[in-house]
Amino acid sequence: MNVNIFFAILGVLLAIYILANVKNNKFDIVESLIWLTGTAAIFILGLFPNIIRYISNLVGIEYAPSLFFLACIIFILLINFRTSKKILSHQEKIILLSQEVAILKEKINEDK
Repeated sequence: MNVNIFFAILGVLLAIYILANVKNNKFDIVESLIWLTGTAAIFILGLFPNIIRYISNLVGIEYAPSLFFLACIIFILLINFRTSKKILSHQEKIILLSQEVAILKEKINEDK
């Protein structure tokens, strides 16, 4: 039972940490919603650990921790995919800005 309380407290502390970072503008609100979903899952599984067994039985997975690890892997892949999309978007913006700077420099040199 102590381990369950530990995970419930861990979920609450993670949520507080994420919200504090959002409040200080160090973290995006959309990203925080994804992470808060994960911390809510940690909190709920900390309070009710039999939920993972129940869901694994519904899905047909014999070893309940495998479902937990699968959910963690999917969560990490979604975050990785979202981050990759953001990086690509920023790279495109950097290329566009560098091209605009080069054009402006050329115009300045022509005016001199």
